[in-house]
Amino acid sequence: MKDLRDRALRGLTWSFASQIGRHVIKFVVMVVLARLLSPREFGLMAMAWVAVGLGGAVAEMGLGSAVIQRKELNEEGLSSVLWFNIACGAAMSALALFWGSWVAWVYQEPVLASMNAVLCLVFLLNSFGVVPGALLTRGLDFKTLAVVEVSAAAVAGPAAILLAWFGWGVWSLVAQTLLNASVTAGALWVLGGWRPRKTFRWASVRELLPFSVNMAAETTFNLLTRNLDNLLIGIVLGSAAVGLYSRAYLVMLVPLIVVSRIPARVLFPAFSRLQDDKERVKSICLKVSRAVALITFPMMAGVFVTAKEFVLVVFGEQWAGMVPVLRILAGVGLMQSVTAILGPLYMSQGRADLQFKVGFFLKAVILLGIIAGLRWGIVGVAAGYAIAWTLTAYPFFHFAGRLIGLTWAEFIGNLTRILACSAAMGMVVGAFRSGLADVLSPAALLAVEAAAGAACYGGLIRACGERAWRDVRDLVAGRFRPIPA
Repeated sequence: MKDLRDRALRGLTWSFASQIGRHVIKFVVMVVLARLLSPREFGLMAMAWVAVGLGGAVAEMGLGSAVIQRKELNEEGLSSVLWFNIACGAAMSALALFWGSWVAWVYQEPVLASMNAVLCLVFLLNSFGVVPGALLTRGLDFKTLAVVEVSAAAVAGPAAILLAWFGWGVWSLVAQTLLNASVTAGALWVLGGWRPRKTFRWASVRELLPFSVNMAAETTFNLLTRNLDNLLIGIVLGSAAVGLYSRAYLVMLVPLIVVSRIPARVLFPAFSRLQDDKERVKSICLKVSRAVALITFPMMAGVFVTAKEFVLVVFGEQWAGMVPVLRILAGVGLMQSVTAILGPLYMSQGRADLQFKVGFFLKAVILLGIIAGLRWGIVGVAAGYAIAWTLTAYPFFHFAGRLIGLTWAEFIGNLTRILACSAAMGMVVGAFRSGLADVLSPAALLAVEAAAGAACYGGLIRACGERAWRDVRDLVAGRFRPIPA
């Protein structure tokens, strides 16, 4: 158990390093590209990615997660999964050549047909990395994964900037996607250290399908929910509106990916090893959610208060329309940051079927919220999404928590002090904003708000003796033990 704990700690540390490095690169690249490209061009890419993202989930078939969750594996089975995934990736790439014209017709944007014809290569490229990536995750080798992910971002991002500088427009974003997939697949193959055998046995794949099909269905439906807003905005409001909305959504999503989904990524294989010790899983879940909230709650509160200055300084005047959307999504992001760890509870307990059944009905509510908000433009879509997601948060938690005996009261009570400190910080920053907005430039005002918010929040957390502060401090010092010995 001590070995698992130490490997999980190293995995958590390397995951943070990887995600911070990768997303710092991606965020800087996004900001530079936002100055070189228009909201319409980002909107076109978001439109194209709806079909590409859904196709990728179907092609992967959830087999990567099945490899991670499986207690026992053999070389013949792993090789069979790889060859099956490559076949699925090739088939999906061929199929995507035909749906591009349909996507272009739906959006009334002819260029999308050509974009989808090129982006279809992503399915085949990704299929080569499914098993090597799953094996690295299963073995908690997040150091190698960090090298892969940061390398891909460091190659694809600057290349996209260079192409945009020379006038490639939306094709610079297409090239970025292909380069990222190519470098990721190649690096996983070279650095993963695993090589498949020249053998295929259908029975080895078939025995993983009960778990993997449910996982694929959940992932596909989740992606559909996350992208339906872009799909509908594109059809009803056009590509420029999609560009504004999708950038606001991405700004909200970056802290969630960096801070929330890193622990979730490490916890899945760790929880899978501890799946029979529910008390230990519950203890870890509470501790990790507290540490995540310590970072994400003030970040989302800060984004809510400083949205106008942030957008004007970072993205420029042409992106001002994303300000109200960003404020609404910041509230959703605060809640989503701590519920991101619920997915590993379902999966590690072998209940991907339950996750899909619960998620199907709850995400249907979210889809209705998005549709209802369309008549009020992108602000209405964001509001509809936020209201619907809030209504579904408790049911999704209830079924996950029941698997390990975790109640809603325990989960919320675990985060109360951090939420109170974040709210107080938001009010202090808001007071600075009210008093200085007419005096300082947006850049100077943003700097003052950031300094005041950091000082206020840090002081409040230290004063109330929040346990999560000590956990994060110990993590930095190498003493954090998320998985007890």
